[in-house]
Amino acid sequence: MKNDKVAAILADSTTKLGRKPKALEEALLALLAQKNQALTGEDIFLELYNGGMQVSYPTVYNTLRRLKHVGILQKRLHMGRKFFYSV
Repeated sequence: MKNDKVAAILADSTTKLGRKPKALEEALLALLAQKNQALTGEDIFLELYNGGMQVSYPTVYNTLRRLKHVGILQKRLHMGRKFFYSV
């Protein structure tokens, strides 16, 4: 079931981006789909980095911004303090 969800999200992202997702975009979307919960940018960075991906904090946030802009991700403010991202 999770693999089907990831595949569907990646297919949708290809349509919305107008190209195949880059490695970081794909990893980020797969992470959010598999976690099945909203995560902060910091949580996403730590999960990817601890999983062995060579990525910087600003690059994760730029990618989140791009994916939200094209309508792949949702961004929510929680308790007026932190933004959470979900697919």
